[in-house]
Amino acid sequence: MATEYVRELDVAQGYDATPDTHRPFGRIVGWVVGDAVVAPDLHTIDPKPPAADPGAPGGSEVFASNAVAVLSYVGWSTAPDQSITLRGRVSPANAQQLRMMAARSLARAVTSIAVVVYEYDPLARTYFPSLSSYHGTLPAGVRAPGGAGFSAGLAVPPVYARFGPLGGTAIGIRVAEAPAADPAGVPNVALEVVLAPPAAAGPQQFRLQSSTTVKRIQPWGLPQA
Repeated sequence: MATEYVRELDVAQGYDATPDTHRPFGRIVGWVVGDAVVAPDLHTIDPKPPAADPGAPGGSEVFASNAVAVLSYVGWSTAPDQSITLRGRVSPANAQQLRMMAARSLARAVTSIAVVVYEYDPLARTYFPSLSSYHGTLPAGVRAPGGAGFSAGLAVPPVYARFGPLGGTAIGIRVAEAPAADPAGVPNVALEVVLAPPAAAGPQQFRLQSSTTVKRIQPWGLPQA
């Protein structure tokens, strides 16, 4: 029986991962809906590159990167045919773009998205990616969202997805109308996304880890008819 993956994530840590705060955090690091790229316009800070050897000498004390969104929640049963729910925060500019997308029909849209969640391993004394998109297979008859070069610069490879129901008649993307109150001094807006498994010649793949050394590849998606 598959073990579900459900995480409540620290938003403040997602923006600025302070070295003495070991709470889990996550990000969307790349996202394209159809031909529209959602800009990685959030500037995020880590105490060190999460994949770095904690005992390695030298190097910078901080690691800066960009993200599309900082996550507050990830929920997935880990079954290949079940949807994945993401909640998080985006910039006001991206919130406006996503509201415009949500106002259109997303029932037939294909999205390409790169996601990673980090947790702290107290034995290894470093963060590790407990969930990350690992490999995507483009559904048949669909042009790659954003063009074939979208994933070239991403450290975390994207997967492909459809959009799933949010409840009622809403599909795929929900963006709050009012700005979020936290973190203090960081303009941001709450976001919810439901990703539905696509049909493709091969499965989408996520890498799941329970520590820095224990990892597995979990398939996601529907068989192509």
